[in-house]
Amino acid sequence: MRVSTLMTINLLPWREARQLRRRQWFWAGLAAAALLAVVAVATAALIAQSVISGRERHNSGMAAQLDALQQRVSEQDALFEAYQRQDAEWAGTRRLHSARLRQTRTLVALLANEPEGLTLDRLRYAPPAIVVEGAAESAGRVSQWMMLLGNHPYIDNPELQALRVEDISSGGRPIYFYRVRFELPVSGAAFADTAFMVTEPDD
Repeated sequence: MRVSTLMTINLLPWREARQLRRRQWFWAGLAAAALLAVVAVATAALIAQSVISGRERHNSGMAAQLDALQQRVSEQDALFEAYQRQDAEWAGTRRLHSARLRQTRTLVALLANEPEGLTLDRLRYAPPAIVVEGAAESAGRVSQWMMLLGNHPYIDNPELQALRVEDISSGGRPIYFYRVRFELPVSGAAFADTAFMVTEPDD
């Protein structure tokens, strides 16, 4: 009977060492992966924070520009309102000037074109009312004068306030003294920039 002379080799420690190394590599890889994940998350967070900060700065700049634009718009609105007020004041001044010019021309035309047989001796002007006093050779002339005033486009509310008859001539012909009140409208909207004349109605 032959006896084997080969030595018995125990492989258990080597296997355990290999398994230990594998476990160490696994945990090392897991730790590295975890570290890389943490680094990636931190990097992404930093990038996101940088993007958010940049957007906030951009929004702040846009808000400042919008505020400046709104301020300019407000200033333009204020200037436009001031221009409108000034234009309204100028329009009122133009209307008043037109009315005063029309009133003056009306008075000049009345005085320059008094009817025949009637005189204008006294005039009192307290705008818009005018009081005219004078004498006429007959009541018919005074009536014609009242018709003339009533038909005039720029005279309102003519009123014969007094009519007095006096016989002061040597031939006994009476003289009619009258007092007439009328008004001149203050509105200048219908004023035409042309001279107008007062015409005497036909007998």
